[in-house]
Amino acid sequence: MRRSWRWAAAPFLIPDALKGAARVIRPPHAGVANAVGAAIAQVGAQVDHIIDYAKVARADALQAMRDEACGRVVAAGGDAASAHVVEVDEVYLSYLPGRAAQVRVRAVGDLVGGRAPVAPIAESGTRHAY
Repeated sequence: MRRSWRWAAAPFLIPDALKGAARVIRPPHAGVANAVGAAIAQVGAQVDHIIDYAKVARADALQAMRDEACGRVVAAGGDAASAHVVEVDEVYLSYLPGRAAQVRVRAVGDLVGGRAPVAPIAESGTRHAY
């Protein structure tokens, strides 16, 4: 039984013919699928530090890193009202003296002004080869 393959994202990765497939179906405008995804993506930032909790209170260090990560999101074009922390990774480092830990904080936020509406692409009358 031969199957058809439907492929929208990154159409350049799949050839026009696949062994075992009757045909490769490419939807109209498949070539811009990744561009649309990139256009609606959020702004992201990461902060990574080695912190000695013997010298700095853990809560203070984590809050400072959260603030720094959200600040980097805003500096990269993110909306301050939507910037928020999505991940905190903390690994204690037994090979360093004291109570040292490697801490990574990731934050994201929407683009300033919100996400731009995606305008429909006008039909040109031509069809892509399926």
